Amino acid sequence: MSLLILGSSIGTANGAQVVVDSSISTAYEAQPGRQKWVTAIECISAIGDKIPLLIIFKGTNLLSTWLPYPLLPRWMFSSNESGWTSNYHGVGWIKHFDARTQGNLTSPDEYRLLICDGHDSHISADMVNYCI
Repeated sequence: MSLLILGSSIGTANGAQVVVDSSISTAYEAQPGRQKWVTAIECISAIGDKIPLLIIFKGTNLLSTWLPYPLLPRWMFSSNESGWTSNYHGVGWIKHFDARTQGNLTSPDEYRLLICDGHDSHISADMVNYCI
């Protein structure tokens, strides 16, 4: 499975911040100057299997008004002051990855391969230690 991190801009609709699932047909329009940055960490395997996303909002606290309703199954949401991934989020995400993909192994002798870039949150000592 490969790891893909995208920075995405979210807009406002009726004063509420929204993250939009592309399968929903409702249209949202971003308003100039009112966007906030979020990071979406997603993982898709070579055969098309995917695990639920981790969305990181820019903010000291995660507000329920930022979350899509109804909540999407097993998606994870977090926040920090930058809106970008961090070592803390990387370790949380690798635990999420492990829990969601471990069932695909048919024996204790099998492994999973996760391809990451060199971002510090992907190669932190805590993340590598967890993987080992």
